[in-house]
Order: sequence, then structure tokens, then C-alpha cells
Amino acid sequence: MQNTYGNIVAGADLSSCNKHIVELASDGTIVLAGNGGQAFGLLLDGPKQGMGSSILVHGVDRAVAGDVITAGSVLTSDASGRVIPATAGTYPVGRALDAAGQAGQVIPVFINPALAPLAA
Repeated sequence: MQNTYGNIVAGADLSSCNKHIVELASDGTIVLAGNGGQAFGLLLDGPKQGMGSSILVHGVDRAVAGDVITAGSVLTSDASGRVIPATAGTYPVGRALDAAGQAGQVIPVFINPALAPLAA
């Protein structure tokens, strides 16, 4: 089952950030997720600032890798909203369904953002 939210306003220009991880800003807009921070979901389009967007909050899609990733790895976001392997203290955003051999590669992922950081 896929769960998406639509029409959430972009708090920054995200026109080049399709398939990146986003978070909710304090004003209720979406922005790129921070390094290992609590994510809202996966951006499914590329809105300019002030425009509506669609976010996958649970389900399978493709995301931009920020590093080498092993299939099955628990994922979090890097400072640019790309998926990377999660480490202790970071907030998981999902799991890699395939491997990424390098940053910038687009891979299938299961998105399921966590409400608590990964334990040590």
C-alpha cells in the first residue's frame, strides 16, 4: 500500500530535488531533510518555493543515493536529502531494496520514516 500526501507547500526551491528525502519545517512547509534528521518522506516531484508537492510517506519508489549502499540496508538522509546507510543516532527513513554502487544512483527503496532515532 502506498501512502502519499499532496499539495504540501515547498519552503525552498526543490525543483532539482525529485526523489530526495524531505522533512517538515516549523512553518509546515517541506524542505530537504537534514543529515540523519527526522524525515517526513520522499519527494515525488520538484516544486519551486511556494508551490505544492507530493510526498510518499509509506511505500515503494526510487530515491537518489548519497553514498554506496548495500541492498537491505536501513537508510537515513544525508545533508542533501539523498539516502545513505543509517547509523546509531540517526532517524531511519526506510530500507534499500537494491544496492547503489555510487552517489547519485537512483535505487528502489521502501519508505517508512521512523519517529525515533536508531539505537546504538
